[in-house]
Amino acid sequence: MKILANRVLGTTACVVTLLSPGVPATAAEQRPSDENIGYWVREGLREDPRVWASDITVAVADGVVTLKGFVTNLAEKKYADLEAKKIKGVRGVVNEITVSGVSRPDAELMADVNRRLKASSSLHSESVQAKVASGSVTLTGSMASWARREEAELVATEVRGTKDVKNEIQVRHESKRPDKDVQTDVKGSLDRDVYLAGLPITVSVNDGMVALDGMVGSAYQKERAGRDAQFVANVKKVENNLKVEWWEKRGTREAMPVPSDPDLAMAVKATLDHDNRLQASMVTTAARGGHVTLRGTVPTDAQARTAESDAMEVPGSVWVSNLLDVSPMNVADEKVLEDVRFALDTDALMQQRDLAVHVTNGFVSLSGTVRNSFQRSHAADVVSRVHGVRGVENGLTVNWVPRFHDAALAERIVERLGANWETRWVADSIRVQVHGGVATLTGDVNTWSERHEAGRLAYLTDGIWSVVNKVRVRNVEYPWELWEMGEPNPFGLYLPHPPVYYDRY
Repeated sequence: MKILANRVLGTTACVVTLLSPGVPATAAEQRPSDENIGYWVREGLREDPRVWASDITVAVADGVVTLKGFVTNLAEKKYADLEAKKIKGVRGVVNEITVSGVSRPDAELMADVNRRLKASSSLHSESVQAKVASGSVTLTGSMASWARREEAELVATEVRGTKDVKNEIQVRHESKRPDKDVQTDVKGSLDRDVYLAGLPITVSVNDGMVALDGMVGSAYQKERAGRDAQFVANVKKVENNLKVEWWEKRGTREAMPVPSDPDLAMAVKATLDHDNRLQASMVTTAARGGHVTLRGTVPTDAQARTAESDAMEVPGSVWVSNLLDVSPMNVADEKVLEDVRFALDTDALMQQRDLAVHVTNGFVSLSGTVRNSFQRSHAADVVSRVHGVRGVENGLTVNWVPRFHDAALAERIVERLGANWETRWVADSIRVQVHGGVATLTGDVNTWSERHEAGRLAYLTDGIWSVVNKVRVRNVEYPWELWEMGEPNPFGLYLPHPPVYYDRY
């Protein structure tokens, strides 16, 4: 693989293009060797600002990756697992990483987890309880959906000192639905997922038990499909029989259609309506030129953010303007402030103590400095899920230190594009420009997932603090020039802010 770097005239930016000689990306290829897979997994973990990879070892046997070693918190362990599954050639991951971070008295940790659960905007009224033994948290109780069950696990995972989470919460569906309706919703959910649309996945349902069969190209796609299916209303269990066979046939994914504006708006609306984390009955959607606008009202700021994230991951979506209002929660600002500070102080991924928090009528303002862009977005995400928060003004600044030259950053992004399953096939069509730690991506790709994943990879490269994703899906025209020229509302819609690329575990 050959890397070509050109210096841009009159700037210090670096433009990098990946040139892949030999077999075209659309043809069948030999599976990468276990040695190469191991190298790219290690490199991916080293680049990821969410993971401290120096104490993690990687072994690969027949495409199955085994992770061992030590991390300081449970979130790191889960992110390491997630990123390893996105490397080309990985068929599965065995995660044997040990969490050896801060040791806290069980009673203290249990009190913190239960307080975070009670303060969560989606869980404060749920019957869920945490118990702790030797740093291992066990969640019990019952909930009406798998999505809320996962939300409870997420909260427990984030608390500093948690070494493991055993989720024993029971899901009790409030009503019954015909299997045919469940099957239709599962298939629709997969078709509207930017990472899964067009894949040959078949869905069958028997008494609420879902079976997924077919072929996908990565361990990540397999896991994501199972999660999408599990979150559909009235699904009792998912039997994930999908095979990971990327090297046999690149044509696992059909050609991506270009949705019309009405179709895109309808797809986004359907995605919101079927997300059990949302109450989207008061939400309307509009689309023009790949630009999605959300309007209406939701009960919490966390739901507004979830809706935006959902909209970004619908095939055809390029930008999202989130104009959703959050209905009043009737929680005193003093209580909101107390719970927000507690959430940040006990969060395993937020080590800073110099963050300032202000609350006015439920709107939270954050100021201070963080180490990287992920911490900045993570802080706002944690705060948004506190009961009573109506909005978050994220004034946190990234204490960006130019430890790497722009040229080196651009080359590393290009290398990561070549190692990732989603972007491997189009890496030679993506140009990367870095100036002052800001990465700008241009070029043409075949699918919406390739565009989305390219931006995410750049965002999660150590040393990058912002990303401008101008990658185009072939045969789709975007009005970049109008937006760059400052044309006001070129489509009668509000101009969006740049999307944040990060995965929730």
